[in-house]
Amino acid sequence: MVMIIPKLVEFVCERYPLSSQVITEQYIPEFDITDIVYNSCQTNSFDRYHRLNEEQILPRIFNKICYIYGQIKPKKIFFLTVDGVTPRIKMNQERSKQFQSAKESLIKREPLADVVLPGTAFMAKLTAQLRYLVAKKISEDIEWRDVEVIVSGPDVPGESKHKIAEYIRLCKSQADYDPNTKHCMYGIRDDLLLVSLATHEPNFALVCEQDDAQNADERKKSQYFLLHLSLIRECLEREFSSLKSSLPFKYDFERILDDFVLLSLITSNDLLPRLSGLQVNRGGLNILMKIYKEVLPTCDDYIQNGGQITLTRLEKIFARASTIVESKLFEEQYVEPICKLSPPYTKPFDDPQHQQVATMPTFITETETVIFNAIRNYLSDHTHSSVLRFPFAFSGEQRSFALKLVKDLDLSCLIAYSHASKVTELELSFAHNYFADEADDDHSDCDPSKSEPSKQSRLNEKRQKVLQEYSSLELITDAEFNKQLEEKKKKELEPAIEKWKAAYYKEMLDIDFFASDLLEHAVASYILSIQLINSFYYQGILSWRWFYPYHYAPKLSDLKDLGRFQGFNFPADQPFTLHEYLMAVLPPCHKRLVPVPYQGLMTDYKSPISLFYPTRFYTDFNKNDLDEECIPKIPFVDEKQLLEAIQSKQGLLREHELRSNRFGEIYHFAYDKDQNRIYKNPSYNSRLPDVRPCLARETVYHPPAVIQDKPILLPGAKLGKDSPVGFPSLDHISHDSLLTKHDVCVFKKESSKDTMIISIKNRYTDTSLQELANLLIARQVHVGYPYLKEAIIVGVSNSEYKYFIKSKEEGESHNFSKHQWTEEEREAWYKKKCAIQHKYNKRLGLLIGDTEFMIHFCLLNGMHRNEEGAIAKRYRHPSNASVIPLQTIVIKVSNPDDRFTCTQASSQGIEAKANRAWHALNDNIITHNTLNNNTITAHSIPNNNKVDHHNTAWGPLNDNHDHTTRHSSNNSGNKYTWGPLSNDHSNTNTIHSILNNNQDDNPNTTWGPLNNDHNNTTQRFSYDSDNEQGLKYLPAREVANDCKISALTLSKITSSLLVMESNGNKLNVGLNLKFEHRKERVIGYTRKNSIAGYWEYSDRAIGLIHEFIAAFPEFVDLLNTRKENTIPHTEEFMWTTEQNDYLYKMRDWLNNREIHSLHRATI
Repeated sequence: MVMIIPKLVEFVCERYPLSSQVITEQYIPEFDITDIVYNSCQTNSFDRYHRLNEEQILPRIFNKICYIYGQIKPKKIFFLTVDGVTPRIKMNQERSKQFQSAKESLIKREPLADVVLPGTAFMAKLTAQLRYLVAKKISEDIEWRDVEVIVSGPDVPGESKHKIAEYIRLCKSQADYDPNTKHCMYGIRDDLLLVSLATHEPNFALVCEQDDAQNADERKKSQYFLLHLSLIRECLEREFSSLKSSLPFKYDFERILDDFVLLSLITSNDLLPRLSGLQVNRGGLNILMKIYKEVLPTCDDYIQNGGQITLTRLEKIFARASTIVESKLFEEQYVEPICKLSPPYTKPFDDPQHQQVATMPTFITETETVIFNAIRNYLSDHTHSSVLRFPFAFSGEQRSFALKLVKDLDLSCLIAYSHASKVTELELSFAHNYFADEADDDHSDCDPSKSEPSKQSRLNEKRQKVLQEYSSLELITDAEFNKQLEEKKKKELEPAIEKWKAAYYKEMLDIDFFASDLLEHAVASYILSIQLINSFYYQGILSWRWFYPYHYAPKLSDLKDLGRFQGFNFPADQPFTLHEYLMAVLPPCHKRLVPVPYQGLMTDYKSPISLFYPTRFYTDFNKNDLDEECIPKIPFVDEKQLLEAIQSKQGLLREHELRSNRFGEIYHFAYDKDQNRIYKNPSYNSRLPDVRPCLARETVYHPPAVIQDKPILLPGAKLGKDSPVGFPSLDHISHDSLLTKHDVCVFKKESSKDTMIISIKNRYTDTSLQELANLLIARQVHVGYPYLKEAIIVGVSNSEYKYFIKSKEEGESHNFSKHQWTEEEREAWYKKKCAIQHKYNKRLGLLIGDTEFMIHFCLLNGMHRNEEGAIAKRYRHPSNASVIPLQTIVIKVSNPDDRFTCTQASSQGIEAKANRAWHALNDNIITHNTLNNNTITAHSIPNNNKVDHHNTAWGPLNDNHDHTTRHSSNNSGNKYTWGPLSNDHSNTNTIHSILNNNQDDNPNTTWGPLNNDHNNTTQRFSYDSDNEQGLKYLPAREVANDCKISALTLSKITSSLLVMESNGNKLNVGLNLKFEHRKERVIGYTRKNSIAGYWEYSDRAIGLIHEFIAAFPEFVDLLNTRKENTIPHTEEFMWTTEQNDYLYKMRDWLNNREIHSLHRATI
C-alpha cells in the first residue's frame, strides 16, 4: 500500500519542486511524534488480522525517536509533543474518523484498529516511558547531554502543532531570542506545513517520511526527506512579486505569506468541510491564488493581520471564486444531467449559439464591427476574396450576428474555425454566380444581371439600406456587452440556480434554503469557524468548545455580507477532561477504553445519550478521490447532555480511574552532572532497568511570559545568500523563474499542475577546458545547488577530454593530467550528462541549459588534525568522485560554515600545549577541552610515556588504574596501539591508546594486548570470549559516529561481507561479529538491545573495528560512499592495480586474528 501524500504538501512540492530534498543534512529542535505513534502502531506484516501489542509498539516508537534524533542532531532544544485533548472543532473530525474506522473493520471482518488517543491507558504508559527514555538517554548518551529536552505528553491539552506554535511564539517574544534560530519539525501533514509558515521563521525545515511500500519487505525501508521552508518562502515571493507594482499600499511579503496560509487553510484544513469546488486536489488553491493576485490590488490592505481576518476583503475572494467554481459545478450537477435526459439537439435554456435572432439588434460591439466592416468591404469591391479570415474564434453571439447580417444582405455563408492556425474563416457567396457593382462598365457585357436591371437595382438598394442601418447602431465595448450578457443569463438561470441550491441545503445541511435565519446561521458558523481555526496558528486556542454543527459547507455564493460577523468574541471556556474527550469521540465498540461506569452509557439503549453512538450509519464519499475524505453521517454530540450523563456516573469511579482523568504537566530535562539519584523504571514495565545514576534534572516546565510583541519577521534574520549554514537558497546563482505546466515528477507520477521553473544562467561561456582546469582543479567550491555542500574539484571534462588531479606527492603541490576519452568513455560521459539534466528538469524543475562542461568533485568528509597539529579538511578519495554540470557550482558563499575552519600548526604552540598536557597527567585527568577535541600528536609526547585515551577524559596509565570509561576513536594520523589492559589493571576490558614517539615510521597501526610494561605490540588480538563481566557496550549509532563512518558501513563490516573477485568467486571479508538473520551474536563483542532493538558493540569489538579501518582505510571509504546495493567487485578497488591481492590481504588479516573462531550465541 502506497502512503498517500497529504494534498497540500503534494501541491507545494509539485508547484515548487526544489523545496523537497532527500534527507542528508542535520537540523534541530521541535519534534512532533504524533506521526511516530501512528506509524509505530502499523505492523510490517500485510496480514490484516495481525495486530501489534504494546510491548511491540512502544519500542518501535522509541527506536523511531532515537533514529530521527540521530538524523537531525539537535543542538539546543528537543521538543517532544503528543496530541492531547483537542478543541471541539477538531474532536468532531476525530469522532468521524473513529466511527468510520470501526465500521470498515466490521465490514471487512478485521480486528479493530489500534486507538492512540489521550486518556487511554496506552497513552498514559507512553507518557511515563517517554520521560524514562529521555532521562536514560541524557544519563547514558553523550549526544543528548548538551540539549534541553521538553516533553509534552498526551495528558497536556492541545494538538501537537498548537503546542509547538505556542512555544515558538513565546520564544520569539523574549528579548534575547536569536532571529536566526534553526528549527526542524517531524511530520508530513498539511497542518504542520501551515504552522511552520505561520511562525515566519525563515530557517525552518520539516522532516517528512514517505512510505512507498508495495509489500512487507519494502515497508521496512522508509524514505526520509526534507521540506525546506526557506525555499518555499523564496518561491512564494517570486510568484507574488508582480503585486509590488500594482498594490495601492506598501508591499510586505510577510503579510502575503499570512494570506497564503489563510487560503491554504480554506482549501485543505481537516477541521471543516471543504467548500464545493475549492478542494486542493480539484485545483482550489490554484484558483484562489490567481484570484488573490487580481483582487488584492482592489483592496485597501491585506486580508488578515496576525491571525485576525478582515472579512469584507475575504468576501471579495469568495465572490470572484463563486463565479468561476460555482457556475462550473452548476453545469456539471444540474445542466448536463438535464441535457442527457432531453431530446436530441435541445437545451433546457436559451443558447444564442443555436438560435437565429429575428429582430434587428439595437447595438453593435467592437468585435462585431470588425466582422461588419469586412463584409461591407467585400460587397463594395469584388476583387476581395470571398473567404474572409479573422484572427479569433467566434463566440455564440458573434456567430449569430454574422449569420443575421449575411441573411439580411441576401448572401450565403459558411463559417469554420481552424484549431491549427487559430483563425475563423467566413466564406461568402451570392445567389448568382457573379455580382458586380452597376458602376463597373468594363464588365457590363458579361454581367448576367443586365437582363433584369430592375430586380438587381432593388437588391442593391436593399443592401445599401441594411448597411446603413448597421452603421447607425450604437457602438458598445466588448466588456460592457459581456457584462450585460452575464446579467441576462443570470436573470434567466436564477430560478434554476435557486432550485439547485435549495436541493443541496435540504439534502446536505437539512435546512430550508428560503428560511433566511437558518441559512444565516450556517454561514455565520462557517465563517467564524474559519476565523477560529486561523487564530490557532497565530494567537492560540481562542475557544475549546466552539464547533461547526454541519457535515457540509455552505455554497460559495452565499458567503456574502460577511462584515456583519466582524469582531465576534468567542466564549472563554475550558477543554474537555480526558474522560469527556474519550466519551465524545469513541464509537461503542471501543467502550473498553473508557472507565467501566461509563461503558453502559455508550451501549445501553436506555442511556440518555445512546443516540450519540449509532452502530449503523450512512457514509457519503461525496465524489472524492480518497476514502479518508468520506463523511460519516453521525449525529453531533450535545455537550450539555453528555456532561450531565458523565457526571451522573462519576461517583462510581475508582481511585486509579480518577487519577487517569487528571491533566499532566510539561516536563523539562537537562543534563546535570551533580545529580546522583535513581530514576525508577515505569512500574508497569519491570523489564526496563532503573537509570543508575540518573544525570538528568527533571523539572516542571513553565512557559515564559510574553516580554514584548515583535514583528512577524525579526530584524537581523538572515535571508537568501546570507541564510545560516544548511538552509538552501535560490539566490546563490542568478536565475529566472516562470510559473507554467512542466510535468515534473516529484512523487513518482507526472504532475498536471502549474510548476515554478527555475532557469539558471550559465556564467561560463566562451571558456576553454584548459582555462577551467587552471581555474578550478584543487579548488574548494559548493555543489548540489540549491542544497549546497562543500567539495573539492578533482577534475573537469567535456565530451572529448578530461583534466584530472594527480595524487599529491610529498613536498609537491597539486597538479593535473589530461586524458582523452575513448569511444566508450565518451558515450558514458554523454549518458551521464543527459541523466543529470533529466533529473534537474523533471524532478527539480531546474533548467540548467546545455551542459558543455562537467566537474568531478569529492565531498567534504570532515576535519582532522595532522601530525603537525594543524586542523585540515578531509575529502573523499578521488576514486569516489562524483560529477555535476559546471554551471550549477557556487564558488564562494557569503556565510561559510565555521565548523569547518582550518587552522595552521604552530611549532611553539604545539610544544607548549603538549607540555601543559603532560604535566597535567601527573595527578589529574585531562578533559576534551584541555587537549582540544581529544587530539594530540605523537611527536609532542616525551619518549616512552603513555597516555590513556577515553571518550570523556585522558589519564596516566598506572598500576592501580581502574577507569572504565568507554573508548572513542582518535584520528588515524596518530600512531598508537590499542588493546586490553592485563596483569596489574583492575579492569581487563578497558581499551587504551599509547602515544609513543619512539614508534617506527610505519603508518599502519599495530594492534595487540597491552601488558604491564606496555612495550609488547606483537601478540595477536585475543580475548577470553566467555568472560563478559564488566564489559561496556555502546549503541551502533555511537560507534559509527566514533569511527567516522555511516551506520550502514558499520553494519556491513561487522557482518558477513562478500566481495566478488575478478574470476567471479565471492570472498567473505567481514568481521562476522553479528548475524541478524541467524539471530546470533559473538560473545563479548556484540549484543542486541532487547528493548530498543538496535545492536550494541563492546570495547573489544570497537578496538577490532578501529584496527580493521586502520588496516584497510580505502576499502572502508569505498563502502562509506558506495551507493549501489550490490556485492562489491574488486574492479572498484581504484586505489590499487593489484585488486585481488588487496582482497587476499584482507582475508589473511582476518585469518591471522582467528575472527571466525570466536564463540557465538543466540540473541
